[in-house]
Amino acid sequence: MPWSLIGAEGAKRALEGMLASGRLPHAILLTGPSGCGKYTLARDLAMAVNCEAPGPPGSPCGECLPCRKILAGTHPDIVTIAPKGKTARLAIDDVRSVRDALTFRPFEGRTKAALVRGADSFTDESGGALLKTLEEPSPDTLIVLTALASSAVMSTLVSRCVHFRIPPLPRPEILKALAARRGMTGPQAELLAGLSGGALGKALMTDPEIAKSFREAVDAVFSRPKGPARLLQGMRCAAGMAADYGALKSVDEGQDGFGPADWLELAELSLRLWWRDAAVLGASGDDGLLDGPAPSPALRAFAGELKAGDLPVFEEACRRMSDNVRRFVKAELVFDNFWATVLE
Repeated sequence: MPWSLIGAEGAKRALEGMLASGRLPHAILLTGPSGCGKYTLARDLAMAVNCEAPGPPGSPCGECLPCRKILAGTHPDIVTIAPKGKTARLAIDDVRSVRDALTFRPFEGRTKAALVRGADSFTDESGGALLKTLEEPSPDTLIVLTALASSAVMSTLVSRCVHFRIPPLPRPEILKALAARRGMTGPQAELLAGLSGGALGKALMTDPEIAKSFREAVDAVFSRPKGPARLLQGMRCAAGMAADYGALKSVDEGQDGFGPADWLELAELSLRLWWRDAAVLGASGDDGLLDGPAPSPALRAFAGELKAGDLPVFEEACRRMSDNVRRFVKAELVFDNFWATVLE
């Protein structure tokens, strides 16, 4: 099978060349936005170095026993760690277990592989525990780190890895994948593509009904005339947001694993997409330049109201909203303040 990851053709060609020449580095850093496919590529690399398909090394076949075991998460030579706990940090004990596992020769494959998710979540202690392994790797080992950005990873770790950045997937590719994998087309798919920021995983995982409800709530605010009527609808929207957020916080994970952190991210993405599309439409008048679906009458009308300097004010208000909710400021006050700020 070809690489599972859609896009990132430059990175995949470079890795294929390294595999074919037998010069794949022992440590690789993959960076890019959440949902862009970093872990998918890391897992594919672990498959590629253990693949038993005939022919020269290259992309994994996905069909041989080692490939199928890695896909199922049952291969004894592949270990994966990720941030955990309330602090969402990479724990020192998990890093030590990886370090210890890599000191032994492969049990049944050609190469032992450690896949480290969230490498921007190392503590000084846990990052230091991995450093010696990166400096003096055991034979037949591969370590793949993933992170949002290299600048957020300890520089001592970055300097010992070959770095590949996974670029955003073009919007047409996102729409094509949504049609193929979720049978989704039209405005629904266009909204998810816009919210994804070029990250296919995010587009595939976003609940279209929740995304639609956010879009409709913002439309309802700006469908009102500018002034008291719009502000009143903004306060109603704030009350609804606080109720939805509070309902998710009242349970551990939310329904179907969708928790308050996921809700807050989707709320912020929805607000930013709506406002940016209005700004682009106001500046260009071209619907084809929008990231989201075709503009509603409310968005089109608001695009004509925007002035230079409005977008930075909105972006800052969004940032403060998210920061304050994450710092456990009372949600009702945060959302009220957000709408009062952007509608003043």
